[in-house]
Amino acid sequence: MSPRGRKLALFALPVLVFAAILLVWLAGDLLTLGELKRRQLELQALIRAKPVAFTAAFLLMFGIVAAVMPGAAILKVAAGALFGLWGGMAVALGGTLLGAVIGFLGSRYLMRHWVEQRFARQAAVINRGLERDGIVYLLALRFNPLIPFFLINFALGLTRMRATTFTVVSLFGLLPASFVYANAGTELARIEQPSDILSTRLILSLILLSVMPVAGRWLSKRLGGQRAIAEPLERA
Repeated sequence: MSPRGRKLALFALPVLVFAAILLVWLAGDLLTLGELKRRQLELQALIRAKPVAFTAAFLLMFGIVAAVMPGAAILKVAAGALFGLWGGMAVALGGTLLGAVIGFLGSRYLMRHWVEQRFARQAAVINRGLERDGIVYLLALRFNPLIPFFLINFALGLTRMRATTFTVVSLFGLLPASFVYANAGTELARIEQPSDILSTRLILSLILLSVMPVAGRWLSKRLGGQRAIAEPLERA
């Protein structure tokens, strides 16, 4: 990053943090399932009246909150409840991806020292996995619902992976969870607490899904495949 770009980034980070705090304060109880259920029809009417403005504001709030705060699952549910299954899936995917990129770039250019100190052990584990399995390992991390979203973004920011590679792989890796939560949002009336969204069976299925890419690469190497599933990480 150029010196000018770094200065802009240093200015942008506190602005994003402040914006996230302000958005959460303004949203208030909308970040709870109870209030979202109560005001669902009201918010859907607002979307119909100003679809572009509301969708853009929702995406911006989603991305900022997901980047700097844990627990963005409620926003994925809200996307499904307000925009429907496929529209909600697209909004949830876009907002989550925006949050991932913000966290990745923030870790790489603005918070590297803090992330290295705070998450040194976790970042080391993830880095070893990337060195061993390349982008397939990132895909597996994205499929696994038990690994904190922000931790993946922060840890990957410390690696040599290109931002474009991170974004594209994350796009595919975030698809399953975006669908699951958006689908849950379409049945919002039956959800009483966040734990109702993911059943034990579904969690186990996603964990199994996260193992499959790594297992496929291992099998390819064992069988002497002519082409690796994932290319080595490239210097950023």
